Amino acid sequence: MFKFLPGILLIQIATSALVFILLKTSVEDFQVIAVAILSFVISLFGAFWFASIAQNIHKDALERTRQTHAQERENLLVDTERQKAEMLKQTHNQIVKETNRAHAKANLKVGAMFTAAVGISAVVLFTQFITVGLIMLASTGGALTGYLARVRQDRQAKIVMQKQIDAPQQKILKLKKPTKS
Repeated sequence: MFKFLPGILLIQIATSALVFILLKTSVEDFQVIAVAILSFVISLFGAFWFASIAQNIHKDALERTRQTHAQERENLLVDTERQKAEMLKQTHNQIVKETNRAHAKANLKVGAMFTAAVGISAVVLFTQFITVGLIMLASTGGALTGYLARVRQDRQAKIVMQKQIDAPQQKILKLKKPTKS
């Protein structure tokens, strides 16, 4: 509001000076018209000056609002990305937990099966069926080796998956911090 005060005072002083000059001199039609035109010109310049000040105030307010909205938009995008990464990590952890439970149950069943196969093979060996016993021992050993190889591959795949899950979180942390204006 104080931006308009110098202009208002200047126009008041100019108008007072014109009225004072008009009152001190003899009144003629030509002088009244000249004072009226001069007052109109002063008023017109004052109006343009005030319009310019008001337009600058409006532009400044609009720019501040745009910057505030851009800052809020950036904060929302970063928060959304963080929430997305957190949800992805929670989902991954839940899947890993359920997979581990399923693998534990399967491992117990597979272990019992291999133990039974080795036991049967040993019994067959002791009962003079050497060829059949050796074939059963060899096939059980091969199956156990294949199962262990698959377990090793699953572990390596989990490690790679965990690195891929952790990568977006590291990117989020590296995002630029919002600047304070």
